[in-house]
Parts: sequence; C-alpha cells; structure tokens
Amino acid sequence: MAIVVVLSSSPHTENKLGSQRIQVRFYYCSYGSAISTLQLIVQPLNGQPSKIIWTPPSSSTFGDQSYYCEWMKVSVDLPEQKGEYYLKMSVSKIFDSSISFAIDDFSMTPNCFTREVAWRSQYIPFVYNITSCGQSGNQAPSTTDCAKFYNHTNTHAVLASGRKDGFQKWLAPKTAEYRIEAYGGSGGHLPHQAINNYGGRVVTLVNLTTAMELEVLIGQQGESPCDTMNDDIGEMIVSGQNFSKI
Repeated sequence: MAIVVVLSSSPHTENKLGSQRIQVRFYYCSYGSAISTLQLIVQPLNGQPSKIIWTPPSSSTFGDQSYYCEWMKVSVDLPEQKGEYYLKMSVSKIFDSSISFAIDDFSMTPNCFTREVAWRSQYIPFVYNITSCGQSGNQAPSTTDCAKFYNHTNTHAVLASGRKDGFQKWLAPKTAEYRIEAYGGSGGHLPHQAINNYGGRVVTLVNLTTAMELEVLIGQQGESPCDTMNDDIGEMIVSGQNFSKI
C-alpha cells in the first residue's frame, strides 16, 4: 500500500555557485507495529522522472515505537529543478498491520523560489471597499467626504460628476477576475421591533480589464424615527405609550 500526499508546487529552483543551500524542512513521527517506508519525492512537471530525496535513517523505522510518537526533525537539500515541480510524501506498509504517522511544520527556504512574479500572483488580493463615505440617512456624501474617506486606502473611487444620487465611479486597477460582494444598506429600527432591517448580500465573480469603469450605486444606512425626535417623545415611544402630536 502507498499513501501519497501532495505537499507543494513551485516555480523552478536554481542552485547558483556561492548561494545558500535550498532546503525542505519538516518534523515527522510515527507509531505502530508495522514495518514501513517513508519517502519524500520531488516530481518534475516537465516529464523528467521523479526522484526520492529523503527516507528515514536505516536505524529509524515506523515500527520502532508501538505506543508513542517521537517527533524527529528533518532538513533535506532540494536538488536543482529546471522547471515547475511538486513534492509528495509517500508511505508504504509491508505487512497487514496498523500504523500511524504525522507530518508537521513543513517549510521551504525562501530561495527555493526564484521567480518573484510567480509569487506575487499568489498574494492575498487587495480588497476595494466602496462605501457611502461615512454618511447615513438621506444626506448624500460630498466629493470632499469621499476624498477624505478613501485617503490612504486601496480604494480610489470618486463621485460621478454632476450627480448627487449616490453613484460612484471606480476603475479596475488591472485585468483579473474579481469577486464582488454587494451589501444592502441597513434600515432603521422601530421600538419593540422583533425582526431586523439588515440589507441583503449578493456575491458574483466577474472578469474585468485594466481601466474598465464601473458605476456603483451606493445606498446608505437608514435612520430610526426616534433619532430625530426630542428625548421626551422618544422615551414615550420606547416605553410603548400612545400619544398624538398636533
């Protein structure tokens, strides 16, 4: 039996003269009553044959510990790779008996990855948050409000020229697939209200090209009626008393 676990894929590596060693590091442990073989294998994606780059020392087998697990640290040099590859961990069990194993704290030295552009595409994407610029109720934000609100953020949205109906313009910074999450503005709250007035949520994936312009209609959070009344009337409503106003 063989169990294969894919651990990592990467751009090519280059072992240049005088550079630091390229290493894979991890901890492993095992216990059980079987005789087994653990292997770390590098598999090129360019059609080249796979290569075993590590096995436990001959003095250490999976059958050594029957009732406990002793963690062992491993540091192994990674051979130079001319193309993309992945690493896999394989364990084989020879006899029909039980055995358990674990791998933890798997890491690779930073110089394993020489193509910086390949890693940039793996970074957590920016979040562009287009909002009402801190305004609520029926008062729309001004150009100054939005300029101040978006300052020092990833978002660069502006109010549509000559319009005061909540539309903002945003330009896609680069060609990519974007996940758009649209949230409805929360409504106001009434006294003794049993249900909420939270807005809905819609999620979609779209492909945008660099400098593509989106017009986004931004709603604003509603206000509660009690917010605009004087304290005495507000207390009467909250307490459930009926009143008439002339």
